[in-house]
Amino acid sequence: MGELWARIKASRDYIGLFTVLGAALSLVLKSRGVTWQTISTVVPALAFAYIFLTWLRPRVFPAWRLLELSLYEGWRLPVTRSILPTLWCFTKALSRRSYGVRTFQVARLRVEAQILTGGLDGRTEDAASERGWREHLAAMLHERRLMEPPAQGLSRFRTEIPDCLPLTARGAFKGVERYFESLASAGRPDDRFLSEVHVASAYVAPLYLLTGQLSQFDNSWRSIVHAYANVTSIHDPIADASLRYLRAFQFACWIVWGPSIPVCTCAMWNEEGKNAVGFQLGYGDENTSVIIYDETAALRLALRRSRRRLARALTSGASPAVSPLAVELDAVVTVRRTGSVDGRRMCLAQADLLDAQKERLILEFRRLDVSPHAAGRSYYSAYLWVMFVLEAGPGNLLMSAGERWRALLPFFVHGNIAEPSTYAFLKERLAMEALDAIEAIVRQPGTPSNVNFVYASAIDDPGCGSRPLIEGPGETIKQTLRRLLADRFSIIAPRVRIEDDPAELRATDGTYYAEYFSSCHLPETIGAYFMCLEHLEKGQAHSASA
Repeated sequence: MGELWARIKASRDYIGLFTVLGAALSLVLKSRGVTWQTISTVVPALAFAYIFLTWLRPRVFPAWRLLELSLYEGWRLPVTRSILPTLWCFTKALSRRSYGVRTFQVARLRVEAQILTGGLDGRTEDAASERGWREHLAAMLHERRLMEPPAQGLSRFRTEIPDCLPLTARGAFKGVERYFESLASAGRPDDRFLSEVHVASAYVAPLYLLTGQLSQFDNSWRSIVHAYANVTSIHDPIADASLRYLRAFQFACWIVWGPSIPVCTCAMWNEEGKNAVGFQLGYGDENTSVIIYDETAALRLALRRSRRRLARALTSGASPAVSPLAVELDAVVTVRRTGSVDGRRMCLAQADLLDAQKERLILEFRRLDVSPHAAGRSYYSAYLWVMFVLEAGPGNLLMSAGERWRALLPFFVHGNIAEPSTYAFLKERLAMEALDAIEAIVRQPGTPSNVNFVYASAIDDPGCGSRPLIEGPGETIKQTLRRLLADRFSIIAPRVRIEDDPAELRATDGTYYAEYFSSCHLPETIGAYFMCLEHLEKGQAHSASA
């Protein structure tokens, strides 16, 4: 009874408001000569119209409903606004009726074309935007392509974009999500675009970009700064303040945008039955990249084949064939809904692609080939990195229970991974700068004498004992470190451990370092770091037991 009374009190303002409005409406209608009997005649017609709009219309006219939800969500009078676009789609489908094109298909293609032009968030549509989606739609419905019988597994509808930047634009992901939600609301759920997208130029790298702090904290630098202050204030096992703050900053800065890790051949990437993998497809930089994904071995084979062809095209007869880490290719893809990948096939290292809450656009592989522009352009930047682990004597990791990330000391440099000689040069410079920094740390009077620096992994070495799926050009960072420690940095060689076999590195509890610190397990490590930050923000415990 108390709960009912509370609800009545909460609603009394609305009850009073509607009572006053009802009385006012009655007076107005009476002054106009309208009686309640007339109203009772009109109400059934209004009720029918309501039922038509809310129940019958999505079932009889799904294209109308789709366009309303996709193009006019949040607008005033979206049902009315979507009538003309619906009629336009109907007439366009009528002109292609001999090819079996339906109005709902045209409506889907209309929305997909709008997403490729700039997303679905714009309140106004300028001339350039309208021209853009109309051009895409014209390409999708080109009669010559509709006349050809589609190959197995390929769509009848295709358009082209010059590069993948329209797919990485700010509004693209939200537009894609709204589109798939609208399809479900219209009673036609799907997890793929109806059309294929031909990306004329994109860089494909055998890397996987991890979620960074900016993405985790919704691009809030205030949250990142507060998180850093929290995580460096308590429960850090490194006694020396200068080393503690250096290590904390290097790790936090490294994952602001998220590092890219190499796709490996170990069980984390290729366990029996769970070998579906995604590569990085971007333009200009790793942070303007999306995932190109396939649930078969076809994508791996296509990338290897394209790299061999590009190496032969770029290399003179006097030099061995070599292709850069990131290669410029021509791709045909289909946009997938986030979280729609097959969890039974998804490799363990990329399990976060199953999370529908992650704002990561996934493109399903259809075709890869060498881009006609590849011989003249070679710019794609990413973090080159190498990671060390801090230990106080063999096996005594400087980390708290459940907080493996506290032992990590990464070094990194931003560089071009699409040009072989530049990539090889920057890897050597990175190795030199890392050892130079370690030497400076060792020379500091506050650094404990028992602290050692153990090589864990790098952008070109997963550190798990297995080989990367595709090896890049030049000497590996691990090999360069060994060479430099034997010569220029021999004075710190006793403080830097580099084992040929990662299985030689074990903690005092018997755990292999590779289970903690190989790049194949880095998604788990960064995930534990984000969980710690969340606990600290809420004032909760954040150990392994938490």
